[in-house]
Amino acid sequence: MSETICPICSGKNTSIFYEGLSDFTFKTTDKKFDLFCCTNCDAKFQHPFIPESEVGKYYPASTYQPFQLNSNLISPKLKYSPQSIYIRKLMTEHKPEDVFSLIDVGCGGGTFLMTVKKYFPNAELMGIDVSETAVQNLKSVNIDCVCSSLYDFNINKKFDYVVSSQVLEHLNQPYAFIKKIKELASNKSQIMIDVPASDSYSAKKYGRNWVHWDLPRHSILYSAKTLSYLLQEFETINLQHGGTVVAVLSSYKISKQQDIFAQRFFEKMVLKVITPLAKLFNLNFLFSDKLIWIGRIK
Repeated sequence: MSETICPICSGKNTSIFYEGLSDFTFKTTDKKFDLFCCTNCDAKFQHPFIPESEVGKYYPASTYQPFQLNSNLISPKLKYSPQSIYIRKLMTEHKPEDVFSLIDVGCGGGTFLMTVKKYFPNAELMGIDVSETAVQNLKSVNIDCVCSSLYDFNINKKFDYVVSSQVLEHLNQPYAFIKKIKELASNKSQIMIDVPASDSYSAKKYGRNWVHWDLPRHSILYSAKTLSYLLQEFETINLQHGGTVVAVLSSYKISKQQDIFAQRFFEKMVLKVITPLAKLFNLNFLFSDKLIWIGRIK
């Protein structure tokens, strides 16, 4: 039997973390998938990887929310939301009339870019995504977007901000991703990356039923230790946990074998009550399902 090598640190001290996970989110297949863990860098990864060229069939393109155009812009007031944190950062560093460049790698339907455009109408914005649906949706609101994988994308330009939200966990080649991010950034650029946090409260509480394992779409899951290992050649400005309480609620429903997309109206009402109460009593652990890293090239 061949050794299972960690895709982050190349360590050989790996073992099965969860065996026989199913696609409990979208139910696109009856196949089972194994999740491995590296004891050196704490990476959790699918093994064997599904080739990235084949992963597309596990995305329900017509209903997959990140590909859809969403006119509801991101509120800067969401304290723990990764993209809200990015918007607030831009607000502290720029006046509304300022000109700066920003590229969103894996932009999806473009909600983040549309929000930036609202607050900074002079910003030079660009998106990249592998979904033709997502790209056409963004072009329909006059934001420049290219349908391409990051690996194949080439442009002779450095951006002031390079953003990649909830993308890295989908990729089998994290170091190829990092290499491309470096090509898009200068030493003065700021890079903003967020991923599901495998060391979050919801992951520990619900184990194999954690909503963000999301196999087979997610290839590698990151804890703070894992992400720090991957990005050790960069200067870290900030690394923190964030997110919403939705991961807790969704993981609970999976543990009870309930459809996480059912009763959405009821859930929204519950979340409207739970979220302010959690903030009032400083229950920060409930908002820990995402890792948010901001840094730059050394």
